Amino acid sequence: MLIITMILRTTPVRKFLLIILFSNFAIAAFTQTIQGYILNEKTKRKISDAIVYFDGTFYGTNSDKNGHFTLDISKYPLMPVTVSSGGYYSVKFDVVTPEKPVQIFLKPKIFESKEFAGNSNYQEEREKNLKLFRKTFLGATPNARICEISNENDIVLESDDSDTLKAFALNPVLICNKALGYKASYFLDKFVLNKKDETFFISGSIIFNEDMKIEITNKSFVKNREHAYLKSRMYFFRSLWENKLDSAGFIVKNALNEDLNYSDMVIDKGNPGKFLKHFMRINSSYDGNFPSTYIIFREKEAFYDSWGRLDRSCITEITLQNDIYFDHKGYYDPSDISWRGKLADQRIADLLPLEY
Repeated sequence: MLIITMILRTTPVRKFLLIILFSNFAIAAFTQTIQGYILNEKTKRKISDAIVYFDGTFYGTNSDKNGHFTLDISKYPLMPVTVSSGGYYSVKFDVVTPEKPVQIFLKPKIFESKEFAGNSNYQEEREKNLKLFRKTFLGATPNARICEISNENDIVLESDDSDTLKAFALNPVLICNKALGYKASYFLDKFVLNKKDETFFISGSIIFNEDMKIEITNKSFVKNREHAYLKSRMYFFRSLWENKLDSAGFIVKNALNEDLNYSDMVIDKGNPGKFLKHFMRINSSYDGNFPSTYIIFREKEAFYDSWGRLDRSCITEITLQNDIYFDHKGYYDPSDISWRGKLADQRIADLLPLEY
């Protein structure tokens, strides 16, 4: 404030420039919308009806016939914006200068399928692979049993001799979740499953299209949603944000079985987001480091053997390669973080929108 007062007492020209400067700053600070154009990366042609949205929410908009879009970002100011369109790989970008229009280039999907419908065993093989895809993509929880993919014919499945199953879809995978009462579209960018050890990699983005509670007044939706929420990664990060892991029943340890508290885990930089702390643990047995690993479980769900040892099926291991950004809504940056165990069991059939 002292610096501003000193400047205001200078020449009228400087005073005028200062007013312009602060006016522009105020506009930038309170800008709540972004706009831009969506284009084909190869042809540079504008893409109409692309979806511009926040991953994992109901909130988004579409590009017009000229590829132009406008999106209000006030609800999720620090989340990356996702752009998706049928036949293209999705793109995520951070909003740096909201007042400047952006150009987003989408890469066309190209996939050479070896799936051959003329093969005598084609239908039997496809049904087997489709069952594996559903289990991996939707999950194996009770909710997954009544969660449907309404356009399974749009999914191309390919299994090679190395027991690797790949899935590809030009169009978004349309999901009708009859357990939680949601309809959603998932833009699948990559799906690879190792059939032998059941390890997998899935990348893509989801936008929720409809809340079915208006159409079907089913009280089970409320119960199922609450049950899914209390076992979700979103619930963990919301509890961590509020420093309420204890009241939520979470116990967190490091790989040395040492209890961790809020200050051990969280970096608060004073902005709307916080960071799950990354640390390197020196391995004394060899010249190297281990990535940071958090061990999480909820005490009331824990099972112990006769020796008092915790059953590993109760725990979740989180491995970090960098500090991980998260916010009060439960959103977290999925890059540089991997999950294994209890909180990793939930797939698309147990996914709740950030509006929940």
